[in-house]
Amino acid sequence: MDQYTAHNQTLDTANDAQLEAAPTRSLSQAQGQALLARLAQDDAFRAIYAADPATALLSIGVPAEVIGMLDRKCLRERQLADKAVFEALLRDMRSQTTSVAMAMHVPRLSFA
Repeated sequence: MDQYTAHNQTLDTANDAQLEAAPTRSLSQAQGQALLARLAQDDAFRAIYAADPATALLSIGVPAEVIGMLDRKCLRERQLADKAVFEALLRDMRSQTTSVAMAMHVPRLSFA
């Protein structure tokens, strides 16, 4: 291995360590649902997301600042699961949201 390659590998390792130590962020619930819906239904979006997740996330309105704080592994090229898998995840996410919302009890005041 030449000096140039060794130096670049050292820089890559240092950059990886800095990125791993940097604070990360996740998508909001609404952004997550929008992402799952598109992955479950939209073949063109799926192709973009598989090749370049950051571009796909920008296209559904996720701010660049949020994308910049996502775990680096989330932004790598990938092979996607079948649309049915994303549809099931979306249904599950929506049912959990509904369950939480329905469990909320509004306080009642009684003036007797």
